[in-house]
Amino acid sequence: MDFEYERCADLHNQIIRRGWEATGQDWSDYPSATFWDAHPERHDALSQLAHPKVVQFWQRALDSGQAEHDAPYQYFLYHVYGLAFPDEFRDMMEIMNVDAEAEDRFILLYNAASLESHPAGITLDQETGLCIMQMSLWSSEWEDPLLPWQPLECILEAYIDMIDAGKVIAANWRAPGCEPEGGPDVHDPWLVQSWSQHELQRTLDAYHHLITAVERRMPDLEQEQEDQADDHLAREEDLNQEFYKPGSFVRAFLLKARNPKKKFLKFIGPRIELPSRPNFRSQPFESARSPDRYADHRPAPDADEDEKPYIPILLFPATSQNLNHQLSFLSLDAAREQTQSTLKGRNPFPFFPFASVDNAPAGIYLDPYDPNYWRDHQGTCVLSLPFDLGDGYSRFNDGPAISSRAAKDWEPANSQLYQAYFNPFITRHHIQLYLILESWAHMVEAGHWDVDEHGVVGGVEKFREADESAEMAERYSVPLHW
Repeated sequence: MDFEYERCADLHNQIIRRGWEATGQDWSDYPSATFWDAHPERHDALSQLAHPKVVQFWQRALDSGQAEHDAPYQYFLYHVYGLAFPDEFRDMMEIMNVDAEAEDRFILLYNAASLESHPAGITLDQETGLCIMQMSLWSSEWEDPLLPWQPLECILEAYIDMIDAGKVIAANWRAPGCEPEGGPDVHDPWLVQSWSQHELQRTLDAYHHLITAVERRMPDLEQEQEDQADDHLAREEDLNQEFYKPGSFVRAFLLKARNPKKKFLKFIGPRIELPSRPNFRSQPFESARSPDRYADHRPAPDADEDEKPYIPILLFPATSQNLNHQLSFLSLDAAREQTQSTLKGRNPFPFFPFASVDNAPAGIYLDPYDPNYWRDHQGTCVLSLPFDLGDGYSRFNDGPAISSRAAKDWEPANSQLYQAYFNPFITRHHIQLYLILESWAHMVEAGHWDVDEHGVVGGVEKFREADESAEMAERYSVPLHW
């Protein structure tokens, strides 16, 4: 079995140290026993279950399960409670009628936090040396050939990246005056944030990179004299607080993202256009916030605005607009609005309270966010197309083929491009917006997408290229990410 136990133990210990020190405690005060040394009574049982390399890992990895209930440090990470006892998990596998061969092959290395029913954790395949994070026992079957099994070091490196990005933050939340913001649930010392300044900056950098790449390839127009460098996609007065709440990711992005220096740049992808300020006044899912949508559902209709779900925001709409050179005489917003014809496809959010929208305009949507549901992400998105993909070469980011026939009602095949089949790191969610924008900048710079005086050339049908060949499928994909 190929298992980098020394590297994995080092990463494991780094995460513990960062959480411990964030609570204000000195590292020299951490109980220094390894998992193996802390549990001598289990040596015989663990040795019978585990490969020798796993035992070597336990002999180096610090134990993270020694804290008292009211201690400031308890969890290994927000989504992970700590190292598991595989011999106890064997009993659960028997209850699930897992065959004896699988019982010997798979062992549980880490317990998942109780974020879903019947929490599982990080499972190791002792034949391949690869791991998968399953938040629940019912997330999937261990032997599902489509699961994106990863080396344990890749999962632990992803957790460190989440810490660096501020997706999870640590503090002594039990200290006086140190009350967490952004969610009701703390897994001491960890709190998950719906978005962070690092995520916002990476999204802005990706957007500006894409805009610059397109601008450099656009021809100069004689009538083009205005410089939009100091202008942003939105002003405070453009954004109502019902859709674009203070403190939300979408509001912060629109107020900081610059307009193109070339004012006639309209398309940042194949018929995917920049928003115009008049578009900010309405949204396709705005009816989902009406009081009658909240019957028998928390929060109540008279709940504070901050407690109601944020609707999906159509950030970059898709249109079938045909442009002409008269646009060069129009203002920036007028040029973006002229003769717009909105394309529609299946609702990419077919769940309460958004399922009432039968056909939704195509484009890139930022995900809905419920302040009462602390696992939601504000910087994630879907590309909703006016047609289904699948049955060709198109792939999820982690490898499995997209199939229109296998698509479920809550997972329509018109919004699966750039998404993952299974998240091997944390709870399931859509892909981060910055990954799509970074991919599109590469498409422009590599010459895969042409550019004219209005931006990226081609109709939205160009995304069908993902089904044409394995090479095309690779182009229309992004790296697997937490």
